[in-house]
Amino acid sequence: MAEWDTNFTNPGVCYQYAKGGFLNVGSLRDATLGQKIRQTRLDAGLNQKELGDQLGLSQDAISRYEGGARTLPLHILRDIARELNRPMSYFVSCDDDVILVKDTKLHAIVEDVQSSSEEINLLYEFWGFLRFRRTQRG
Repeated sequence: MAEWDTNFTNPGVCYQYAKGGFLNVGSLRDATLGQKIRQTRLDAGLNQKELGDQLGLSQDAISRYEGGARTLPLHILRDIARELNRPMSYFVSCDDDVILVKDTKLHAIVEDVQSSSEEINLLYEFWGFLRFRRTQRG
């Protein structure tokens, strides 16, 4: 049976949003997760020490998270996602569910447009245009 926890009492566990609350989906210790963190850090132009300094962690801790040698607590993944300006769902595959990190650009957009289906439709059309333009640039 799945464990439901709406208070996020276990920071070493990934909580996936589902209707009615947050579902405990297990610990975050995965080489793929570490690879995504590493690539995103490199894309941001940061080395492990710089990211660690921004998060209050050691370079060794970042190295272990990226290598999958250490379980990644949810609150640290949240901080990494915020620091690298990515939603948590980018790092953790959650099928069709959506996880948004507060105080990120994506969260602000969703909060702003979710009450208006007309704005959502316009935003979706614009996103389609951006995807088309990107494919044309090759």
